[in-house]
Amino acid sequence: MLAVSGCGAKKSDAPDTGAAQDTAAKSGAPIAAGLLHGLYTKSDGVPEDALNDPGKAIAWVQKAAREGNARAQFELGMRYVYGIGVATNTGQAVEWLQKSVNQGFDQAQYFLGAMYNQGNMGIPQDYKKAFDLFQKAAAQGNVNARKNLASMYEKGTGVAKDDARAAEWRQKAANHGGRKTLEQIQKDAEQGDADSQYVLGGLYLSGQGVPEDTAKAMEWFEKAAKQGHADAQYALGLLYTPGLSPYGDSDKSREWLQKAAAQGQKDAVEVLKRLSQ
Repeated sequence: MLAVSGCGAKKSDAPDTGAAQDTAAKSGAPIAAGLLHGLYTKSDGVPEDALNDPGKAIAWVQKAAREGNARAQFELGMRYVYGIGVATNTGQAVEWLQKSVNQGFDQAQYFLGAMYNQGNMGIPQDYKKAFDLFQKAAAQGNVNARKNLASMYEKGTGVAKDDARAAEWRQKAANHGGRKTLEQIQKDAEQGDADSQYVLGGLYLSGQGVPEDTAKAMEWFEKAAKQGHADAQYALGLLYTPGLSPYGDSDKSREWLQKAAAQGQKDAVEVLKRLSQ
């Protein structure tokens, strides 16, 4: 059996899904994060001098954003929002946030959705756009997006009022990071929840609670990966690696690893570095 970092589950009566349910939080820390909030170190690929020099920090973020790094694009957008290291510029903020959104970065999806929802900072209020963006982020486990979806269903803003759906999203937000039964995981996965699809793929890969089935694992990983789930993209990249599973395909392997790496998935970044050596 192939062990995929972050996909394996501990053998127990009930699946321990806490680590996987925190995927969005782990893969969603902004690259600004490294610089804006002090979360990054040299191990994250940030030059040491950029960690301590604001001028070099912004230059590094801009370079990474231009090269297509989804975290950096989010970070740069946030800097334009708040005027950190650059002049405040709403147009540039939206442009860079949208680039990050297009790569499936959940924090960008949530933040841009919040901007449209509130209609602030010179952005015209647009509940439909806000709802669509919250949906994308919520599918990846973003708790704030899930709470906002619940509120929008409750009030009927951007979507038809639906108390049942409001209650469902509130429950999903409340359950984030907790333990769920296999039945709950399967139900949420079938309804399109990317976190649950990723967890279910891990369960099929490890054979916990379900028959071990690599093909089914890849099927669920792919569903999550297509929604921009970085860890699922990384898992697919490994499973397509020739020699690691019966489904070796070097082109697909590199494609999914690159998508995961573009979102800052550290393991994918390291694997691609080794492959390029």
